[in-house]
Amino acid sequence: MIEVTIGEIIREKRKQLHLTQEEACFGICDKVTMSRIETNKQTPTRSMLNALLQRLDISDDRFYAAINAEELRINELCKEITAYNVKYEKATGREKQELKELLKIKQSELRNIMEPGDKLTEQFIVRSEVISGDYNPDEKIIKLTAAIELTHPKFQLAHVKHGIFSIDEIKIINQIAVAFSGMGKSKEALKIWEDLLANNKNRYENIVPARTQRCLILYGLAREYLIVNNYIKALDYAEEGRKLAVDHGIYRHLPGFLIILAECSYHLENVKKSREIFEDAYHLCKVINDSVNERIITDAMKEYFE
Repeated sequence: MIEVTIGEIIREKRKQLHLTQEEACFGICDKVTMSRIETNKQTPTRSMLNALLQRLDISDDRFYAAINAEELRINELCKEITAYNVKYEKATGREKQELKELLKIKQSELRNIMEPGDKLTEQFIVRSEVISGDYNPDEKIIKLTAAIELTHPKFQLAHVKHGIFSIDEIKIINQIAVAFSGMGKSKEALKIWEDLLANNKNRYENIVPARTQRCLILYGLAREYLIVNNYIKALDYAEEGRKLAVDHGIYRHLPGFLIILAECSYHLENVKKSREIFEDAYHLCKVINDSVNERIITDAMKEYFE
């Protein structure tokens, strides 16, 4: 049995992608550290290893870096904050305010225990702050751009299509597109999502979280094309997203895709199909307790079908 180290795997995959050490580790660690990781002279932290594996499209399911108590707590806090971010985006009223306060506490705790100069954790915190903070779209774009510049100092939206990104960096770029959409700048938002989708399809096949990000990108495209009344493109992207969500069990995004499919069918004068999809989406929302989308569906069915 031949044993292969994580350093050797990283080195071989980097060479397959025709990347220099500096290109592969840019913004994550310096070239010397990368060289030491590849030659097994240094064990990376868990967050560093995750970012490197994601950039190189290597599944991290079977690799584990040595982790101390502090790193373990950082990892736990990141998971907690991610879960609260998801709840916050769907919450309303008092629950939303309670989650906002809870997120502030968790974000502060994470900042207090992270190492000085930990760009990956700082990037994660800023992204969470934008989700739960009271920022207008312009302010969101400024903060998110500053966050991605922590690991990509020369980042440009025009180069998204061919960039080398980790999953967290993809999430930030997606949020920038959402912010442009919030400003009514559909052309800019669609360009970012189209480039991000091409990047995702060209670079990621082995990382499970990349499929979830593809769902987010497809939802952004489908929703934005619906907003600009391009029902054919909205329908195509929503159907691609629906299939991806079903095939890989990403049910969190499924109601949104179904709603867009129903809306497009209605506007394309396939009223019977629209009603059937709305009804399916309604029952799905009841099952997974998605009250926000359930309310959207109810309002739409009242308007369209009395």
